[in-house]
Amino acid sequence: MDTDAFEAVIAPRIILCDRIIREEGTGKLSLIGCFEGFLSPTFPFQSIPFFVAVAITNITAFPDQIDVVLRMQNTVGHVIASSQAQLTKKPDAPPMPRHANIDIVFPFGPVRFDTPGLYELVCVVSKEELAKRQFEVRPLTANPQQIQ
Repeated sequence: MDTDAFEAVIAPRIILCDRIIREEGTGKLSLIGCFEGFLSPTFPFQSIPFFVAVAITNITAFPDQIDVVLRMQNTVGHVIASSQAQLTKKPDAPPMPRHANIDIVFPFGPVRFDTPGLYELVCVVSKEELAKRQFEVRPLTANPQQIQ
């Protein structure tokens, strides 16, 4: 990876949600049913399909292509699911301001969680870990209001 182009790249936002709609024309995202974690009455538990929205910013020179992977793993690093995106610069695209956000949508099919506990979403850009966000999978006996 070209460290000059990515030295200060950050991911200020990692959001889990039921659905994401990208508006045609403007490209704006509508995040529907945002949540902080999962509840299940039994384990192992299989989630319904969901999405994760990630924003990356502070790219000083957008290369022709950026590979982005979002890994879902337990806190010891065992990956249980992943989704990837490849961002390609259009040849006629104007320069991108350093402060601009690039919104990336990652779809996840059903994910199996064998045990309750903490899990992590790890955003990897061109093979370098960029950001991490934890979320919890709880037994349904937990108060649902505690997980919002």
